[in-house]
Amino acid sequence: MKKLWILPALLAFLGACAPVAPVSGSPPPAPPTVAVSVPTAPPSIAPTPTSTPTAPPSVSPPESAPAQSVSIAPTPSTPTPSVSPSESPESSEPPTVEGVTVYIEGPDGVLADTLAEGAEMTALEALQAVCEAEDVALEVSGAGMFAYVKAIGGCREFDSGPLSGWIFKVNGVHSAKGVGSVTVKAGDRVSFYYSLDMGQDVKDKP
Repeated sequence: MKKLWILPALLAFLGACAPVAPVSGSPPPAPPTVAVSVPTAPPSIAPTPTSTPTAPPSVSPPESAPAQSVSIAPTPSTPTPSVSPSESPESSEPPTVEGVTVYIEGPDGVLADTLAEGAEMTALEALQAVCEAEDVALEVSGAGMFAYVKAIGGCREFDSGPLSGWIFKVNGVHSAKGVGSVTVKAGDRVSFYYSLDMGQDVKDKP
């Protein structure tokens, strides 16, 4: 009995599942949509990485700019021309002049103390040059080795006695030669004195 019941039920199921012929002019019905739920995989959660202490970034020191070599050309020095003392306008010292110093002392005082320029001359030539420069009157007799000084500045021989007259010395030494024959050079000193006693009263004078 049970088998007989199963057969009609199977037939009825198969008939229900058989396709139905479409009606002319009508589209066939769409098959029923069956929603199928698909289990979704749980989202994967990435594990949080353990924070590792990072080393501080290395900071390189700033690069110094390379030193630039600068060549400086030396300033050319202008040669200073050498100027002799006689040519320099700024020189405070007077130029050196060669000559013979002539000193004249009469009974009333000094008549001259002047340089007679020149490298070499006679004592008479030095006396004549100074008397002319100082405007002192001079009277000479004779010439050369016979020259004789008779008066200087108005003071004549024998005006103050029989032993009075002019004597001369070269560098403090009384000369035995005549005034016209004694040669003197630059740097020498010729002194003329009016003596009252043939030179004895002026023997200690230079």
